[in-house]
Amino acid sequence: MAYIRALKGLGLSRELLEHPAIKGMELEAVDTVFITNDVYSYKKELKDGGAFQNLLTVLLKDPSAGCSDIQQAINYASDLFNEAMDRFNAHRTALPRDNPQLIEYTNAMVDGLVGSIEWQAVSPRYKVFETEEDKVRCLLRLT
Repeated sequence: MAYIRALKGLGLSRELLEHPAIKGMELEAVDTVFITNDVYSYKKELKDGGAFQNLLTVLLKDPSAGCSDIQQAINYASDLFNEAMDRFNAHRTALPRDNPQLIEYTNAMVDGLVGSIEWQAVSPRYKVFETEEDKVRCLLRLT
């Protein structure tokens, strides 16, 4: 998040940066990017010799998650993502709206989060979608 602040030239005070809602937004933004990255990179990691530290693998191996197949793991990860986004939005709503730099920072966090997820989806690094039709349908093929 320091990168986003630097790019925008935002000199937010320590007090604002320590605000619980800002801290919460930052944590949830990181979680959503990590969750998405693990779903999108799973197939590549498997092809490269294993996805040992990938969230989907962890969910499949953790009995408390109750995921017996990859679709259940993806559904679980999707639920985690949605819960993190709900918390992100709740934190954002709790912030004071009278500071233009704070508003600019929260908007930049949203842009960074969305941009990262979009990049992961279209990057040739992960080859998330096999065909244009898959992309339109948001169909992720793992096999």
